[in-house]
Parts: sequence; C-alpha cells; structure tokens
Amino acid sequence: MKITLLCLLSFIGISCFGQEIRDYNSTFNPDTLLQERKTNPIVYVETFFGGAFGRSHGLIAGFSANYQYKSHLFTARYTGLLEQRRVGSFIYIPFYRTEEEVEEFALLYGYRVAGGNLSYSLSGGASVVHREMYHYDDYNNTSNVTSRTRFSFPFEFSIKWFKKEKAPYRIYCLFPVGPPTGLGHSFGFKVVGNVGATTFVGLGITWGWGWHKRYY
Repeated sequence: MKITLLCLLSFIGISCFGQEIRDYNSTFNPDTLLQERKTNPIVYVETFFGGAFGRSHGLIAGFSANYQYKSHLFTARYTGLLEQRRVGSFIYIPFYRTEEEVEEFALLYGYRVAGGNLSYSLSGGASVVHREMYHYDDYNNTSNVTSRTRFSFPFEFSIKWFKKEKAPYRIYCLFPVGPPTGLGHSFGFKVVGNVGATTFVGLGITWGWGWHKRYY
C-alpha cells in the first residue's frame, strides 16, 4: 500500500513538473529575448563655436554628423572660420572688415569611448579647404579677393557629457515629455584643427543631439 501511494505521489509530481516545463516552453520565445537585448545605434549631430589660432585665426564655428560602430567613430564635418579687423568706430559702435574666410569640408575616422554620462573621442581624416583672403586699398578705396582650394588633414578631440540613463525627453532641456528614451542632448568641449596650406587650431564649446551611447 505504501509503495502504491508513493508511486502515485511520484506520478503526480512528475506530471506537475512536466506541465510547468510545457508552460514555460510555450511562453519562452528566444526572439523576444533577443529583441529585449537590442538597443539603439549611436548616432548624433552637434554644433560647435569658439576661437581659432594659427596661420588662419579668428572666430570658428561648424557642425558635424557622427556615427559610432563599436569603438569606431565616423564623422562628416563642416567648419567655417572668419577673421575680421577693427577699422574704426562710430561713438561706441566699432566697425570691422573681413580679412579672411575659410570653409572646410571634412571626413574623419576615429576612436570613441562612451560610458556613464561621459565620452572621449579622437579623430583624423581628409578635407577640402576653401580660403578667401581680402586685400584693401584704402587710398583708392578699392578691394580684391584671392581664393584658393586645397586638400588638407583635419583632426579633432572631444569630451562630452550627456544623460546617464534613459529618461523622458526634455524640451529646451527643461520640460520632460513622453516615456523614457535614450534620445537627448550633450554638452562639452572640442579641439578642432587642420594641417595643410591653411593651418589652424580651434578650441570651443559643443552642443549635440541624438543617441550618445547604448541605452538598455
């Protein structure tokens, strides 16, 4: 009798355990698990503004589009440089005239590390630089422009801060809207430069928008 009762209990236990396994298998979907582990790409755009020094110098500004794969960073960058000289003033209002304008169109490849709320990146590449130099003849009140376009070698180094975890997107960085997301803003500092017929090094602040790291 005891053996019969023990066999019956064992049979009931095995049946319940088998049913649990079947229920688990019916709800477990490896594709769902893979989807939960998927995350956003690292894609962002940014603008920068500051001052430049070197053979060409003055105010510098630009924008770039960036894509990161693993630790590889790919960047398309536009940079504009403007040099002006003060030539007089009216009461307290100064007057300036343009001495030089530089436009750079660059493609860069580099290395970027992002973690927490901070990232570092270093890149170099190739660019086309268009330079216009203005010459003035104050005696005859005339001016002329000398233009040239050259290939050169751009570089940049950046350090940026961004949101550490997923959070609702903030309009004007103040007003949260929607569900938690990795999309957000960044702020940091950037060193940009170019080596070639037109050489300059610029330092400025940068502001970005996009996905700056992988958010899970």
